[in-house]
Amino acid sequence: MEENQMKSEIRRQRREERFGEQACCVLCGETDLRVLMRVKRTWLEKHHVLGRAHDRSLYVNVCRNCHAKLSADVLDAGADMRPQPTLLQRLSMMLRALGSFFETLGQACCRWADEILRLVLGLDKDCPDWRDLPEAK
Repeated sequence: MEENQMKSEIRRQRREERFGEQACCVLCGETDLRVLMRVKRTWLEKHHVLGRAHDRSLYVNVCRNCHAKLSADVLDAGADMRPQPTLLQRLSMMLRALGSFFETLGQACCRWADEILRLVLGLDKDCPDWRDLPEAK
């Protein structure tokens, strides 16, 4: 193995050791450790779905780009992520944040469905017998 290839392999192994097996942005699906940007001590950021001030325990791991988009979407939806003076105001902001997240998640689901349909069309074209496999039933 050439020296450059060996160094690349060592870097890859170190990234995997630091990151673990769950290296995936839940929205865009990015898993390539070479392009995920390290944030503090992790590769992914925690996006607090309802806002950290409202519920610290409900979060998803997303890449930096998706986190920035999600945070901007929450603000655009009119959700104030600062602590609220009353329970009803807090619940209102939490619901706005959750609605914004569901909208983004719904768009991601539609993208994934489109990708699956493209795969089905490709399989039909290149491997027409795939539908006869027991796993396809």
